[in-house]
Amino acid sequence: MAKIPIKKVTETFNERASKITDKIFIDDTDIDFLEYVQNEYAASLSSAQLKYYRRDKERDFAKLSLLRVWYQGK
Repeated sequence: MAKIPIKKVTETFNERASKITDKIFIDDTDIDFLEYVQNEYAASLSSAQLKYYRRDKERDFAKLSLLRVWYQGK
């Protein structure tokens, strides 16, 4: 049976997170995204999805806001 080579990840979680945030937040798109999540996203959901959205909206928005603050500090 042939062996499958394993590529080990050498970067830390912070390095990986930094790379991702550089790709996600360009200019003021982060502010546009937060406004979309808070004001417009609910209109695109089904009634079942809307139930969970309403339940978790405040928590999820807080997480996204903290991510934005963290990114600005870099």
